[in-house]
Amino acid sequence: MFRLFSYNSPLNVALYAVLLFAMQIGWWFQPTDFQFFANHTEPLSKLLGSLFAEKAWQRSLGVGLVFVAATLLNQIVNEHKITPQRTYVTGAVFIVLVSLFKDFTVLCPQLVALLLAVRVIQKLFAVYGVEKPFAKVFDIGWLSALAVFFYFPAFWLLLFALVGLAILRPFVLREWWMALIGFFAVSFAVFTWYFYHDQLPNFISDVVNFNHVSRTLSSLNAAQVFGIATVVMYSVLSVLRLPKIFFSSLIQVRKYVTIMAIAVGLIFLGFSLQAHFSFNHFVLLAAPLSIFFTIYLHSIKSVFYAEVMFTLLLSCPLIIQFFIS
Repeated sequence: MFRLFSYNSPLNVALYAVLLFAMQIGWWFQPTDFQFFANHTEPLSKLLGSLFAEKAWQRSLGVGLVFVAATLLNQIVNEHKITPQRTYVTGAVFIVLVSLFKDFTVLCPQLVALLLAVRVIQKLFAVYGVEKPFAKVFDIGWLSALAVFFYFPAFWLLLFALVGLAILRPFVLREWWMALIGFFAVSFAVFTWYFYHDQLPNFISDVVNFNHVSRTLSSLNAAQVFGIATVVMYSVLSVLRLPKIFFSSLIQVRKYVTIMAIAVGLIFLGFSLQAHFSFNHFVLLAAPLSIFFTIYLHSIKSVFYAEVMFTLLLSCPLIIQFFIS
C-alpha cells in the first residue's frame, strides 16, 4: 500500500475515498454521540448545528471534510517539496490518523476548525520567498478568525500564524498588520450581526462558550488508549528520525517542520481554552502529525521496512474497530 500511494498519480485521490470508506465502515455500526454542537455556543457552530442537525448529514459531511483536508494536506506537502518526491502518502496517513478514533469523522466544531487550520497552513507555507504576500497574509488572518467563531480554542491559530510569519519571513510590520486586519475584519462582521439583532451582551459569552463550562474529561476507554499508543509510537519514531532529516533537508523544509512542531505544542495548549473538555479537540493534531509521519516513512531507506510500518499503521484503525471497541 505504501508503494501504491507513493506513485505520483491523480488516481490516488480516488483511492483516498476507498481508503476512507474502508477505515470508517467499522465505526458506522457502533453507537455514536451526535450531540457535539449542543455544548458549543460559538456563533458559527450554532448556525452549522441548526442547519445540519440530522445524523446522516453530520456523518456524511464529516467524512467529506476529512476527504477535503486529506487532499489539501497532500497538496501542501507536494507543492513545497517537503518530501523528496511527489506522492499521495500524506493524505493517506491523515485519513488513517483521523480513523483511529470513533468520533473524529463526525461533523463537529473541531473538525471544521481542522479544515480551516489546514487552509491556514497552506497559506502560511505559500508566503515563503514571495515578495509581497499581503493577500495571503490577510487570508491567514480571516481564516484564523473564522476558525475561532466555529471553535474558540482554535484561537491558537492566530498565534501560530504570527510565529510562522516570524520564522518564514523577515519582520515587516505591514504584513503583521494585514494578518491582524484579516482577523478583526471577521470579528467586526460577527460583532455587527450581534449588535444589529440586539444580542451584543451575549457576544463574549457565546464566542468563549461560557454557557457550557464543564472542566471534566471522561475516562479513556480501551479503544482510545490503543489509538493514543499508536500515535505516540509513530511520533517517537518520527522525532528520533528528525535530526538526520534536518541535516539533509532544504532550509525551507526545516522551517516548515519547525512550524509544524510549534503547531503541535499550541494545540495542546489550546486544550485548556475549552469550556467543555472534549477528546475531539485532538483531531487538530492529525494535520501536523500526518506531515511528520510522512517524512518519517519517506526517510526509511528500505522499501520493505517502509511498507511494513505503513501497513501496521493502516491496520490499527481496523484492529480498534473490530477487536477492541
